[in-house]
Amino acid sequence: MTTDNNTATAKTEVVLTATQAALIEMLTENTGVHFLDSGGVYGRGWQRAQGRDFLSEPDATLDKWGTLSVSLFHFLDRVLEFDEEVNQVFEDWCDLNEEGGLGAMKPYLDYLVECGYEGIFGDDPEIYNIYNGEHAVDQIFQYFCWVGDDGDTYVCLSIHGGCDARGGYTDCKIFREIEEHGIHDVARGGLYCEADGCDAGWYTDSGGYNWYGNNQERDFKDPTPERDEDGEETGKFLCPCCGKATLKASMY
Repeated sequence: MTTDNNTATAKTEVVLTATQAALIEMLTENTGVHFLDSGGVYGRGWQRAQGRDFLSEPDATLDKWGTLSVSLFHFLDRVLEFDEEVNQVFEDWCDLNEEGGLGAMKPYLDYLVECGYEGIFGDDPEIYNIYNGEHAVDQIFQYFCWVGDDGDTYVCLSIHGGCDARGGYTDCKIFREIEEHGIHDVARGGLYCEADGCDAGWYTDSGGYNWYGNNQERDFKDPTPERDEDGEETGKFLCPCCGKATLKASMY
């Protein structure tokens, strides 16, 4: 607490959920550097994440070219819940088998299959890296899912914190899926007009390559940039339906 001119003010303490704390730990984890990667020029994910206030950041944005970007932190916080008990089982298995890092993912998957666990569609679990498909989230990750004894879906997750997609992945952690098949829904996003009385909105399931609207009169294509009084672009885009307000991006 600080006092200024006899006025006492208290700084609000932010309390993270276990899921948020686990995700921030992964997003800021030092995944290393290599002189052959491009991190010296573009920066590595874990380096750019240092000091970020993930909670206060919007869940989605449009860049100056109109490209959708969904916050990986907010996306994962919405669809997953950190399971400390199951994660501890995984860590104990890693210690016993001298496994660690991203390299533990495949051996652990094989172990679960040997124990009779199945994927979400009744087949063997498979490892996915979202780099290999369309996505709107601002960082890539690798994962696999399996159905636990309680019928819940669990996710073994590793986030890419490097620069090049080939390396720089975090240690794995285990989460429980709280939105059915939500972990796979990485290419979804939305746009809506902020003007009162305008119901224009669009959604994408392809990372922003294709948009579908609830107002069929105008498609979201080649959006019109907002300009200030000097004619300079503000980095925002006007609603193509009403032209009165800017568009706001959303995660869903």
